[in-house]
Amino acid sequence: MKKRSVIIGIIIIDIAVVVVLAVIALINASKTAVMDVMLVPKTAVLRIEDGEFRQGVYKMFPGKVSGVISAEGFEDKIIEIDLNSETTTKVYEYLIPIAENKTYYAKNQDDFDAMKKIGGEEAQKISNLISIREVLPIIEYEYAGLTGKSREIIIDQDLACDDYYCLGVTGATEDERDVVEAMIKDRGYNPEDYIINYEK
Repeated sequence: MKKRSVIIGIIIIDIAVVVVLAVIALINASKTAVMDVMLVPKTAVLRIEDGEFRQGVYKMFPGKVSGVISAEGFEDKIIEIDLNSETTTKVYEYLIPIAENKTYYAKNQDDFDAMKKIGGEEAQKISNLISIREVLPIIEYEYAGLTGKSREIIIDQDLACDDYYCLGVTGATEDERDVVEAMIKDRGYNPEDYIINYEK
């Protein structure tokens, strides 16, 4: 009798396992949409309902869903995703650093490159801010007459400033702001994006 009960119990367990596996297979078969996720920074997480998604490719149920992308030190981003059956939907997104973390992309080359690859207006703005380093120092000469003195105006990174986007100016004072701003604009950059410190 005991042996018979054990056999019945094993059969019930086997049936239950088969049913569970069949249900899982049915659910997976219903996930006919594909979501390809690339998030910047790499620590970012996409939350959709109760699920969390990072870099990778996922099978999903078709339909429209809302998600929130978040990472410590960055602004959250809310997105709408339209997942279509038998189609791969690319979710390539980057986050904007909060004020206290605004130099993140300047200091993390891999994420900076990934952000540029995704593209967009904000990515271009951040890229421009950082790329000014490629043209520094900016040097211009002013030649006076035979009896005057020539001078050299130099714009370079201000290493004494805690802010990564500080520029230091030598050879010109703040009263000559127009001259300095014109030098920056001539290189294709917006002087309003930077903190400009003039020599005293």
